[in-house]
Amino acid sequence: MKIRNGFVSNSSSSSFVLWGVQLPDDIDEDALGNHNLDFEYGFESEDCKFIGRSPSKMKNDETLLQFKQNIVDELDKIGIKKAVKDIQFLHEAGYNG
Repeated sequence: MKIRNGFVSNSSSSSFVLWGVQLPDDIDEDALGNHNLDFEYGFESEDCKFIGRSPSKMKNDETLLQFKQNIVDELDKIGIKKAVKDIQFLHEAGYNG
């Protein structure tokens, strides 16, 4: 089996999986880069963007509740006020072929 380790530049498919929230419309996306946060971003469409953490970032001894609380705490640092109950499992896959 051949495994590709790297970006596939000619791929017309995209996907993401993360625990997080929809990015608020009023957030300055350029300013997010100024923070040293361990977040990923997902895009369902140009109008629907998500921010959160990959499930692979969860520590072996961390509960899901602790993982979600850490996401809430980090979101708070950048002005996104959410509660643990707001953190959702988000996934999207698409193919433009």
